[in-house]
Amino acid sequence: MIKHHKHNEIDKQKWDEAITSSKNPLIYAYSWWIDTVCPNWEALIENDYETMVPLTCRKKYGVNYLFQPHFTQQLGVFSKEKITSEKVEMFINSTPKKYSYIDICLNSCCHVNPNSSVGISKKDSSLAPKMTFSKNVNYELKLNLTYESLQKAYSENTKRNIKKAGKNALKIHKNKVGLEKIIQLFKQSNKAAKNLKKDYFEVLKKIESESIKRNLSEILSVHDETGKLLAAALFITSFNRKFFLFSGNSEEGKKTGAMPFLLDSFIKRNSETETILDFEGSNNPGLARFYQSFGSMETVYLRVKINRLPKPVKWLKK
Repeated sequence: MIKHHKHNEIDKQKWDEAITSSKNPLIYAYSWWIDTVCPNWEALIENDYETMVPLTCRKKYGVNYLFQPHFTQQLGVFSKEKITSEKVEMFINSTPKKYSYIDICLNSCCHVNPNSSVGISKKDSSLAPKMTFSKNVNYELKLNLTYESLQKAYSENTKRNIKKAGKNALKIHKNKVGLEKIIQLFKQSNKAAKNLKKDYFEVLKKIESESIKRNLSEILSVHDETGKLLAAALFITSFNRKFFLFSGNSEEGKKTGAMPFLLDSFIKRNSETETILDFEGSNNPGLARFYQSFGSMETVYLRVKINRLPKPVKWLKK
């Protein structure tokens, strides 16, 4: 039986134990992470925490809705058993009707039969056009091979950029700079940064703070011969998976191959282990090519939208 739990009804110890023993224990699903990105989250829980779905919820202008929090790529169904499309559909159909608008991402273990009646009540078949699914892509690189074998899968352009970094005598350091420096680099070289709301970076800072408490984070930075910072990245570790969570690259860093050098150094350090480098995206063609240039493989996860808003306001969320 699936039951809706309000935030104060969730047994977080049981929740985290269930995530750890699930088939898909992503760091995003742990209670401390969701507490950080969505403090008042709720949940759908089947029986005694056998299968679970976090509900990342908000209320705005009197409307209850579900959203995908910053830096939380995938959520959806988590279970100790294999996640079937029927199970995913059952949980989607169990989502409380009080959520008038839903825009969330399922994890890569969640699949939906395109011919099913998911989200469609027998009493109201008109719900069908209000639900849409779209595919998002992620890139992952298994590091269980030797560094030499992994490097052979690099694109020629990436190999050239790494050589360029060597010619410029770039150096790599671990935990030499803080997150604020990465944010500064990101803002300086990313035109879209000015369009991001303040809470975007506040959430990132909170995630890093919580990760540090659990000894799960590390920052790699690239510097030139004078010690000037050129590029840096924050990695978060969960089990055998390391997430390339956030990065910044200066204009000089782009010219000298700083970011390819940083990722190559990370790959070299973690080669011949069971580590999976999770690039966390991307649907952006340029970023996708960059991540693929290291030999990573594409994985797909679904984004689901359900619009139950009244007709007068439905157009606002198209």
